Amino acid sequence: METLKTLLQNATIIQNKYNDLAEYSGENYNIFDILGVCSNELSHSSILTNLLDAKGKHGQKDVFLKLFLEQINNRFKEEPHSYYDYFKKFNTSNSTAKKEIHLGGVNFETVEGGRVDIVITSEQENIIIENKIYAGDQDQQLLRYNNYYRNQPIIYLTLEGKEPTGGSKGGLILNQDFICCSYQIDIKEWLEKCIKEMTNKPFIRETLNQYLILIQQLTNQSNNNKMSEEIRDLITVENVNLIPIINQELNNIVEELKQKIFKLIGNPKIELNENKYIDIVINQDGDGVYIGYKYFEGSENKSIIHKNGVFFKSFKEIRGDKNVATGNHTFAWYNPVGFKRHEKIEHLDKVELIKLYRDEKYFNEFVSKIKDEELEIREKFRKEIINKIS
Repeated sequence: METLKTLLQNATIIQNKYNDLAEYSGENYNIFDILGVCSNELSHSSILTNLLDAKGKHGQKDVFLKLFLEQINNRFKEEPHSYYDYFKKFNTSNSTAKKEIHLGGVNFETVEGGRVDIVITSEQENIIIENKIYAGDQDQQLLRYNNYYRNQPIIYLTLEGKEPTGGSKGGLILNQDFICCSYQIDIKEWLEKCIKEMTNKPFIRETLNQYLILIQQLTNQSNNNKMSEEIRDLITVENVNLIPIINQELNNIVEELKQKIFKLIGNPKIELNENKYIDIVINQDGDGVYIGYKYFEGSENKSIIHKNGVFFKSFKEIRGDKNVATGNHTFAWYNPVGFKRHEKIEHLDKVELIKLYRDEKYFNEFVSKIKDEELEIREKFRKEIINKIS
C-alpha cells in the first residue's frame, strides 16, 4: 500500500505542475467547453458537418474533407475496408455535407426510416456518419440506414471506436458494410493535420486547436505530452500491477454512488383512482441519468398509450422548454439537475466523483437538489393530472 501511496503522490505533484502551466498559458479557457459542447452529440455533429462541407463557412473548400478521408484510409492500409477505393475516388471538390437527414418515419417491420447524423454527398455518391458520444444504439439503426443508402459507406463514429450493438447492425459485417472510427484516434489525428494546414489562418487554426483540446479531454488524453511522459516514467515493474487496482476501486466508487443516489431519491408514486397510479423511477441508460414516469393500471404498464396523450403534454407544459422525452417503458422522462443529456454517473468529472464520495455535506446538497426538483415537478404534475381526469 505504501508503494501505491507514493505512486499517487508523485503523479499528483506532476499533474499540479502542469495544471499551473495550463492556467498560466490560458489553455483551460475553452470556448466549446463554456458553451456546453463537451458531450453534446448534436453540437459535435454541427462542428464536424461544417468542417467536412466543401462549401462550409471555413472557406477552405475540400481541404478538411480530403484530410478526413486520407486519415481513414491510411489507418486501414494493412487491412483495407470495402470502401477503400470509394474514398480514394470520392469527388470531394463537388461535395456538400449536411446534418440530421430525415429518412422518413421509423418502421421496424420494413426496416426503414430514421434520422442520419451526417451525410456527405457528391453527385450520386454519399458517405454516412453515425455519430455517437454517449447515446446508445437504436433498434435496427445501421440496418435502416444501410437499406436506404445501398452499397454506400457507413462510418460508425464513437469515442473509442467500439462496434455497434447487434440490435443496431443486425447481419451487417464490420469493414464490409460499415467501418468503426474513433474520436480518440481518427478525429484527434485528423484535427492535428487540419491545424498544420491552417498555419497561416490564425482564426481557423486556434478554433481547431480549442476543439482538439476538447476532444482530448473527452477521450481522457493528456493535453500535455511532457506530463504524459513524466507520469509514464513513474510506472515500473514494481508498481504496474497497482494500476488495475486503482481503476477497479474507481469503478467501485461509481457503483456505490449510483446505488446510494438512486436509493435516496426513492421510488415515489402518484395515486390516481380505480387502482391506477404513476410510478416514478430514477435510473440510467444511453440517455444518461433520468427520472421517468410510468403509468400503471393494476400491475400492467400502460405508459405507451400516453406517450403522445394528455399525460405527456401536461408533463411537457410543466417542464417548459426543458428537455422532455418518452421511452420504451415511460410516457415521459427528463435528465435531473446535475446531469446533462446522455451523462451517466460514471461520466461525471473525476474530481466531482471523489467529492461526492468523500464529502458528505457536498453529497447531501447534490442529492437534495435532485429531490427538490423531482418533488416540485411531481406535485405540479399530480395537480394537473387529477384536474384533467377527474
